[in-house]
Amino acid sequence: MKLRPEVKIGLFSIVIILASIWGYQFLKGNNLLVRSSQFYAKFDNIEQLPMSAEVLLRGKRVGTVSDIFFDARAENIMIELTVDRAVSIPRNAEVHIISTGIAGQKAVEIVFDQGCTGDDCARSGDYLIGVRKGLIESIVSKDELNVYLAILRDGLGDIIDTLGIRFSEQEEANEFLENFKRIGNTIKNLESITTNVDGILKQSNRDITGIASNVHSATALLDERIEQIGATLDNLENLTNSLVEKNLAARIGGTFDRADEGLEGLTASLSSFNQTLQLLNDGDGTLARLLNDPEIAENLGSSLQNLNFLLQDIRLNPHRYTHVKVTLFGRGKRDNYELPEDDPAFN
Repeated sequence: MKLRPEVKIGLFSIVIILASIWGYQFLKGNNLLVRSSQFYAKFDNIEQLPMSAEVLLRGKRVGTVSDIFFDARAENIMIELTVDRAVSIPRNAEVHIISTGIAGQKAVEIVFDQGCTGDDCARSGDYLIGVRKGLIESIVSKDELNVYLAILRDGLGDIIDTLGIRFSEQEEANEFLENFKRIGNTIKNLESITTNVDGILKQSNRDITGIASNVHSATALLDERIEQIGATLDNLENLTNSLVEKNLAARIGGTFDRADEGLEGLTASLSSFNQTLQLLNDGDGTLARLLNDPEIAENLGSSLQNLNFLLQDIRLNPHRYTHVKVTLFGRGKRDNYELPEDDPAFN
């Protein structure tokens, strides 16, 4: 039987979804392919026990912490343990929160003295006894701790006995006695120094009192000055607020902007005037030739002088230019022009 492509895609999708669910639960510490049981324990403080923390039985991992939640009144914290069903746990077993290292890693340990069979074993959903253990108890058991304390006690006893023997020796070269004598002398010197310091302080008590009085007066004067400074700062703040309300900064900024525009216009005008002067100096137009060619300047001066003579003659002899003769027949006679004696051209 040949499967259709749609059926293959659906089956493949189902497999992917199931694998994803199994992988997610496996990362949380729950193996869905292994049968397990759930147990609960109550604590007043779990000391930051994380989810998916290991559940240990005699040092072997047998499960994980699958859930952490408060009870109905939020007075205690409940933890849910997912344990391999093949492990038999007695009903009176204790659940300990322990530290698995100095860095503070937390784990859960199931502790019991004897195994169980039949009805003596806890079933899935039962509550076990929750017990918290300190850092030292988590790392070292009570028996090991007693052994270490006994070793430490014996070592300290030997040290104390050695010190007693050395102190009991009366030899002059006893280094310990010499060192303690030096320490005693040092203490005596310190007592003498403190006595002298006490006397000096008593003698200078009046001076200290006067200094304290002066400091008090200075602080009072400083308080007054601080009040004045505070009033000055208030006035300054009011002034700045009024300036802000009147938008003085924006106006000054607009004035500067207009001044910048005026300066830019003046710069452009000066640049144009400079170009004009450059053209007059280097160009070949009429004004340039007038400025640079002396012959044209002389001709222009002569023309202006002749024009001045003409205007003077019109002013002195206006009848020469206003007398008009009209002839109907023939050609009229014109008087010959007589050169005046006071011709401006000769003056």
